[in-house]
Amino acid sequence: MSAIFHPIFVAMTDPIDKEKRCFHSGGRILLAFASQTGTAKALATRIYEHNSSMCDLVNLAEIAPETLEQYGRHIFIVSTFGDGEAPTEARPFAQALEQSSINLDQVKFAVLALGNRQYSDFCGFGKHLTQQLLRQGADPRVPTTELHRNDAAVFSHWWQKLSETFGIALEPDISDWEVATVMDTEERNESALDLVFYIQCLEHEQATALRFKPKRKNPEFEPFVAEINPAPSSPFTRIRITTDHTKVDKSGTAKLLLSAQPGDKWHVQVKDSKNGD
Repeated sequence: MSAIFHPIFVAMTDPIDKEKRCFHSGGRILLAFASQTGTAKALATRIYEHNSSMCDLVNLAEIAPETLEQYGRHIFIVSTFGDGEAPTEARPFAQALEQSSINLDQVKFAVLALGNRQYSDFCGFGKHLTQQLLRQGADPRVPTTELHRNDAAVFSHWWQKLSETFGIALEPDISDWEVATVMDTEERNESALDLVFYIQCLEHEQATALRFKPKRKNPEFEPFVAEINPAPSSPFTRIRITTDHTKVDKSGTAKLLLSAQPGDKWHVQVKDSKNGD
């Protein structure tokens, strides 16, 4: 993707009036990435493609810390290289930010930290970036989120939080879905498994069934509809998957559910008339 950002460096020498501070970018959002293998850039580009009218997409490797002062809202998607280090190209920016005295008072930000749990300092650069922004006075409007190996469900949930906080648009595919976390699995017998989910913010008390979609971006997997027994007083949702389900579901989603483990994340959606039922 070609460059889309043209930095304007403006010296700010006068004392800043907290009541009247204006940002030189106007109301635009800084959407910045730091990428080692291209994943962070790809995720940032996905958001930008749906929000180019309100975001400037930038590579941290190509800007100075002073650029951050020009925006009142920041969204960062950054990878970690090795044990907690910034991606190679972004290290000059990281070092300059460490030594800078920029003022980010009244700036609101969100950080998505990419990493791999096999490393001891998981998502180290993203967490360090958050601390640096806090030190400069910025306000974390969305809690820093750690993303292990490009987990699609975690990314979509974070994007939803960005939409709620900064007003950015969602991808049509994820706008109607929530994220469900498998909390427990209970074997009924050799051919059936009960799964217990925690589904944040999803109002499904009146529903009798939910669609489940795997977190994997594989077009061959189709959403699977599972019956539930709503319990308004409980934060958990229970479904039962059987081998009969796996025979009917040709795409393989039910089979994935049958092999689910605690901690797995799925997309879920209330099954009702608005979704074509």
